[in-house]
Amino acid sequence: MSSIAAVVGRILLAVIFIVSGATKLMTVAATSAMIAGVGLPGTLAVPTGLFELIAGICLALGLMTRIASPLVFLFTLLACSTTG
Repeated sequence: MSSIAAVVGRILLAVIFIVSGATKLMTVAATSAMIAGVGLPGTLAVPTGLFELIAGICLALGLMTRIASPLVFLFTLLACSTTG
């Protein structure tokens, strides 16, 4: 039972990053403006979207989770510290 909960939890967490990354890639101009608004280069919009999308897919499929999960943790930590 706990392994089923772990898989479901991992997939639900991954969906957040997949949707966020896809949205960033579909609205690059708005994402670039948002990133520039916090003092970072707007050119980070595409790499940020790609990272979120790829890391989310890796987590959802259970691929390279030992690499993807700490990277997602650090990404989230950095994103939260930059936005205030």
